[in-house]
Amino acid sequence: MKLHEINSLERKGLLLESAKMHLHLYRSEMDENIRGIHTASLRRIYSKLSREHRSQLLASGSDFLGIPGLLDILANSTPAQASSSPLVSIVIPCYNCENFLNATIDSVLRQSYTNFECILIDDFSTDNTLQIARDAKAKDKRFRLYQHRANGGLSASRNSGIRLAKGRFVCFLDSDDLLSANSIRNRVQELSRYANEQMVAGVFDFSQTVAEDFAGEITDTVTKYDGDLVDFISAQGHCPFNANQPMLKRSVLVKMGGFPENYPQAEDWRLWSKMLRCGYLFVPVKRIGSGYRQSRGSMIRRAPLLHLEKSSGNFYRSHLPVSGEKDKLELRYESIFESAPYFERELGFYLAQSSFIPRVFNFVGIELAKSAAGTEELSLSSIRETVMGAVPDLHKVASNYTFANMLGWMQNGYKRYLGVSELTQDQNTRSRVDGHRVLCELFEDFDVAFFGNAKRVVSRRMLVSREVEIVDILFFPHKAYHTRSFALLIPLLKERGLTFRFVNSSVPYRNEMAYDANLSEYFVSYNEFVLSRLGARSIVCMNDWDTVVRPVVQAANHCSIPTIGIVEGVQDFHDADTGRKRNAYREVSNVFLPGEFDRKYFTESPQTLWVTGVQRLDGLEPWRKRRSERTIDVSRPRRVVVNVNFSYNVMTDRRIQWLTEIREACSTVGFEMIVSQHPQDDGDLSAFNTSREPLYDLLVDADFFISRFSGAILESMIIGCPVIYYNSHGELVDKFHNSLGAYAVANTLPELTDALQSPRSDADRIAEFLHQHCDIDAADISNSSVSKTVAAIERVILTSHVTSAQHTQFKTRLGGVQP
Repeated sequence: MKLHEINSLERKGLLLESAKMHLHLYRSEMDENIRGIHTASLRRIYSKLSREHRSQLLASGSDFLGIPGLLDILANSTPAQASSSPLVSIVIPCYNCENFLNATIDSVLRQSYTNFECILIDDFSTDNTLQIARDAKAKDKRFRLYQHRANGGLSASRNSGIRLAKGRFVCFLDSDDLLSANSIRNRVQELSRYANEQMVAGVFDFSQTVAEDFAGEITDTVTKYDGDLVDFISAQGHCPFNANQPMLKRSVLVKMGGFPENYPQAEDWRLWSKMLRCGYLFVPVKRIGSGYRQSRGSMIRRAPLLHLEKSSGNFYRSHLPVSGEKDKLELRYESIFESAPYFERELGFYLAQSSFIPRVFNFVGIELAKSAAGTEELSLSSIRETVMGAVPDLHKVASNYTFANMLGWMQNGYKRYLGVSELTQDQNTRSRVDGHRVLCELFEDFDVAFFGNAKRVVSRRMLVSREVEIVDILFFPHKAYHTRSFALLIPLLKERGLTFRFVNSSVPYRNEMAYDANLSEYFVSYNEFVLSRLGARSIVCMNDWDTVVRPVVQAANHCSIPTIGIVEGVQDFHDADTGRKRNAYREVSNVFLPGEFDRKYFTESPQTLWVTGVQRLDGLEPWRKRRSERTIDVSRPRRVVVNVNFSYNVMTDRRIQWLTEIREACSTVGFEMIVSQHPQDDGDLSAFNTSREPLYDLLVDADFFISRFSGAILESMIIGCPVIYYNSHGELVDKFHNSLGAYAVANTLPELTDALQSPRSDADRIAEFLHQHCDIDAADISNSSVSKTVAAIERVILTSHVTSAQHTQFKTRLGGVQP
C-alpha cells in the first residue's frame, strides 16, 4: 500500500487504521528515510487518537513500544494527553511522611519521561501527608490521590495502586525516596524491548543510598553490574532488588496477586521470589535510578529482627519444594492467585543440574569426536536421551549459559578425545556443525530467546495460569456483627459442602472490626480479592449501599452473578429517619428479609425476596438459658438497661434529651438505670451510668430493656427481658410502632413511667411478633434462621452457572484481571 493510500485513510477519519498501517510498513521498511516518514506520521496520528484507540493500537501491536525511536511518540505526549492514557503508573504509598513527601514528588516532576500517572496512596495518615498529596494533585493532572479509610500497611497501599493503575507498566516509589531524572525513561525504554516476551516480568535499575537529610538530586550514572538477567536459578534465593528499583508489567502483577498483605516486613522480596518461582525473569537497566533514604523511621530500623526473620523465611523458602510450605496463610498466598509455580522442586535440585551442564556438554563433545573419527555413527536421539537424563530440566536451568558456552564445552571434549590443544580448521568446522545439530536436537521442543550481550539462553517459558477458583459464596462483612452473623453459617455450609471466603474491605471502607483473626484462614483483603483468581457463584453482603461493596454488587449484577443482601436485623428501608438516601437493599438481586412484615417495603421491586429470619438470633440460647436459671435478688433495686444507638448521624441531636427523660422516669419509680452504648454511637455519655459489660450479659439480669429503633429489641425479647420501645423523639420508621401487645410502646415521659410500673410479658403475643418480624417462634428458638439462610443461598446458587468469561469480565470491572 502506498503512502497516499494510507493518508487517504487518515483523511477519511480512519485514524486507527492509518496508524496500524504505518506501524506495519515501518516494521518491514529498510530505508531509514522512509521509516522516518512513518515515524512522523505515527507521532502526528497518535496525538489525535482517542484514549480507547490509543489502547487498541498498543494492544494490536505491542512491539510498537519496542521499535527504537518510536518510544518518543509516547514519551513526548503532553501531560494532558498522558493523563488520559498513561503508559506508566508510579505508585507512592504515603503514611505520615510529611517531612519527605514534597522532595519525593519533586523528583517525579523532574522526570524527562512525561507519559505517566502518579498515584499517591494515603494510608490513613495522621500528620500533614494528606494535604501535601492533595496539593500535588491540584498542581498536576497526572497525579491521582486515593485515601485508605483505615491503616492497611505498605503492601495494601501498593496493591491499591496496582488495582487503580491505568498504565501498562507499574513502578513503586517509597514516600521518602527519590528518582533520578531519567529513571522512568531508562526503564521504559528497556522494558519496551520485552513487551512481547511473556516470561519477562519487568526490568530493574539500581539505587544509591543517601543520608536522611539529603536535599540534592540523584545522578543518573552507569553501574558496573555485568549481569544480563535475574531468574530463579541465578537469584539463588536472594532478594534481587528493593521495591523502588523494578518497573513491572501490570498484567504480571495482577497474575501474581500483588504484595502479600499479611507480611509485616520483606514483603517485596516475598513477591519477587514468588515471581521467580513462577518462571518470570527480570532484565537489568545498568544505571542509577533512585535514591534510598536512610530514614530513622524506616520499617527495617523499627524492627530489624522481624525483618531478619521474614528475610530468612524468604531465603530458605526458595530452597524448599513448593509442597514444603506448612503455614496456612503462606499456602493461601501461593495458591490464590493466577500464576502457578514453574519451579516446583527445591532450588538445589535445579542448581545441581545447572552446575552439571558444563560437564555434560564436555562429554557430548567427546561423543561427537568419536563419531567424526568414524568409530561410531552419530546418533542425535541417543545424545538427547542421555543429556536429558543427566539434566532433565535443561530448558529451565540453562539460563546461566549461552549457546557459545555450550559449543565451547563440546569443543573442549572434542580436543580431549583427540588429545590436542588446538583443532585444525576442518576439525573446528566439523565440531561446530555437529555441535549446532546437537543444540537444535536438544532445544527443538522449546522456543528459545537470547538475552543480553552474551546471548544467554532462555526458553520462552510456558507460564502456567491456574483455572479460576470459583467458590460458592463470597461474604462481604462491614462490621463485627456482620462477621459474627456470617460465621454462624459456617458449620452448616461445611456440612452441605459449600465453599466460601470472607472479603475484608476495612482498608478502603473503614475499620469497623469486620476482620476476625480467628477466621483468618477464610479472609482475603479487598485488594487480594480483586487481584486474585477468586470468583464466586454468589456475592453476599449485609450492606449494599456503601462506596466499596456497592460497586462490587453492581459489577456482579452486570455479569449475571447472583447477589444477596441479608438484612441487618432491622432497617429503615425507606430512609424515613436517616437523613440521606441510601436505597438500602435496592442493588442486590436477592433480598433475605427478617420476616414477612418487611415484604411491604418491596411491593414494587423486581428483586427476588426470601424470608430467612435474623441469623445472629440463633446464637442467643446461652443467654436465654442463663436468664431462665437466674436467681432474683429482691433486695436490690430493679434494673433498667437502656440501649443507646444514636449512630451514623441519625437523630444524634436527640440523644441526650432522650436519655435524660429515661433517667427521670427511672428516678420516679426508684429503678436503677444502666446505659449500654452501641459501638458506633460516639456521643459523650459521661453524665450517665454507662456499663462496658456486653449487652447480652446485661439483659440476663435486667428487669426492663428500653430502646429506640434497634435490632436489640428482638434480641431482648428472645433472651426474655421485657421491652419498652421509647419514641419520644418522633422516629418515623414504623418497624416497632405496632407491638402487637408483645412489648410496651411509650411516646412521652408519662407513658414511659407508666410502662415501667406495668410490665408486659405475654408469651403468645411475643411469639406472634417474633414470627412476623424475624420468622421464629420465641418458644422454639431451634427454628433456625441459619438453616433457612443456607437453604436459600443454596437455591440461589443452583441457578448460578458462573463461567471463566463472566469472572474475567467481573474482575476487569473492578480493576483486576484483564480480558
